[in-house]
Amino acid sequence: MLGALVLPSPLVSQATAPYVPQVPTEVVSVVTGGTWTTGRSSGVYRIVVIREGWGLAPSSGRVYVQWLAEDRRRRTTTVVATEPIREINRDFWTLGAPLLESGLDGVVLRLPGTHARTLETREFRFRLGAPKAYRQI
Repeated sequence: MLGALVLPSPLVSQATAPYVPQVPTEVVSVVTGGTWTTGRSSGVYRIVVIREGWGLAPSSGRVYVQWLAEDRRRRTTTVVATEPIREINRDFWTLGAPLLESGLDGVVLRLPGTHARTLETREFRFRLGAPKAYRQI
């Protein structure tokens, strides 16, 4: 019979530990990736998926795109813009994990969903652009 000794280990380093308690419990997924560029700045996208609702009422996923700008000289990252994905947020969708795909024609956000009332399943797709710009494809 084989046995193993499991010792507790920290899940995050001491340097990142202060940030973890700040994440609200409604946040179910965060993905950062892809790149955007405008005339004066550039950065990456961050997709934040939260779950709203409690009890017997249908819960719904809410999705937000953030445009993050990186200042390499100062070693800081700032949120340039945050935009709700209205096509999803105005209804009751249970959402899967977001996926950012970078290709020759830009960055596409793919997000699987199941409607909380009708059980319809679909994949949402959005082309991301400059800050505050996206379009459903």
